[in-house]
Amino acid sequence: MAAIVAGTAASFHATEMAKTAQGGAVKPTMLNVASSGGRMRMWYDTITIGTTNSASWTTGNFATLAVLPKMAKVWSIKIHQTATLGSGATLAVGYLPTDGTTAGADATFKAAAAATSAQWLVDGISGMVVGSPGTELPAESYITLMLVGATASGTGVIRSYVEYTID
Repeated sequence: MAAIVAGTAASFHATEMAKTAQGGAVKPTMLNVASSGGRMRMWYDTITIGTTNSASWTTGNFATLAVLPKMAKVWSIKIHQTATLGSGATLAVGYLPTDGTTAGADATFKAAAAATSAQWLVDGISGMVVGSPGTELPAESYITLMLVGATASGTGVIRSYVEYTID
């Protein structure tokens, strides 16, 4: 391995390390721990949907997968469904702020995908919409699973795993 020479990646070092330097005239700032050194957290939930043991799920309805605080950064979302939700059923994953005034986005984390068989709908970062890993929420928000296509005609269990950082 080659030795690291002083001055390598000087722009990175100057920018990041100057934030925490204790000397000098400029007051140090804390690094954003949701991006650097934060603890990874996971929110897990199970939802029964369809026409048995719950109300029918129609186009435009959504289920809440998690409620995350303002400034949380979402890194990975995994969704598994145990059975088909019917022909033409598609699901999207987005967020909806709880304040009622901040705009949300229905498909921030996953664009509408077919929900016509038992499957993993979103498989970690590779399955998320390009550019969405590390999305910082603008306000406390519900992470939503929305039925975009046809009304669900089957019954199934959906397991969700939301990985995020906040502190």
